[in-house]
Amino acid sequence: MNIHPFVFNPLQENTYLIWDENSLKAAVIDPGMNDRMEEQLFSRFLEDNGLRLELCLQTHCHFDHILGVEYIYNKYGIQPRFTASENGVYMSMPSWTKMMGIYLTENLPPRGELLHAHEPLLLGEIEIQVLPTPGHTPGGVSFYVPDQKVLFTGDTLFKGSRGRTDLGGNEMDLQRSIRQQLLTLPADVRVYPGHGPMTSIADERILWGEPLLLGEIEIQVLPTPGHTPGGVSFYVPSQKVLFTGDTLFKGSRGRTDLGGNEMDLQRSIRQQLLTLPADVKVYPGHGPMTSIADERILWGVGD
Repeated sequence: MNIHPFVFNPLQENTYLIWDENSLKAAVIDPGMNDRMEEQLFSRFLEDNGLRLELCLQTHCHFDHILGVEYIYNKYGIQPRFTASENGVYMSMPSWTKMMGIYLTENLPPRGELLHAHEPLLLGEIEIQVLPTPGHTPGGVSFYVPDQKVLFTGDTLFKGSRGRTDLGGNEMDLQRSIRQQLLTLPADVRVYPGHGPMTSIADERILWGEPLLLGEIEIQVLPTPGHTPGGVSFYVPSQKVLFTGDTLFKGSRGRTDLGGNEMDLQRSIRQQLLTLPADVKVYPGHGPMTSIADERILWGVGD
């Protein structure tokens, strides 16, 4: 199996083209092409390599991952395939993009055949498994190719981070999807996320660590390097409580001039902490308690 990534649209979304070397049958995962130049780039690659597009697969249906479905449908006659639980997200996207000033057709292509959890899809001689990974959206999935040890996670799992859940998602579902569906795969599986660079299950296991149990209380260890190289925060999802040490204070953040790294600290706060639910209470290493909602305002992170 071959994989070719494209980075499309203003949100730098990863669109993946995969194909079977023998039959030259191809599938596009999360088509995000947003203008004529990006559409031509995609089609030219297909033509130059003699590929025949057969499937359009959606990990989820947020607008940056479906901006290209109209083009795929009009050009190749292929309908996007996603789960039944994702239909509401799909149908709501034209109104979302209108408010954001981004063009998305109001006449979305009709949905193709539904995807079902653990259903095998065939692309030539390649078997693609559909793993249910709700959380970022209600009907999100990841696509796993066991023979190649390759996983496409959409916005469920990124390198060193995870997707947000404040746009109709569910934090507990997302955490469960990652821990039960993804991190249980073989360590050498390569992970291709919906944004950012590739990673591996082995690397993400290290970053996620194992949850700590205190009686019936589960404490999750979130990697938050920056103030120090190995800093972590402790998150209790059931109580919506977060202990940040010197990573995040009320209205401020930790210093990085004592062996820390400012870029790592900023990334930890924005990707690991401010993506938690807004009503999470934050207990820092110094000073008064705060909340994720209050810190999002101060950091300029929208809901």
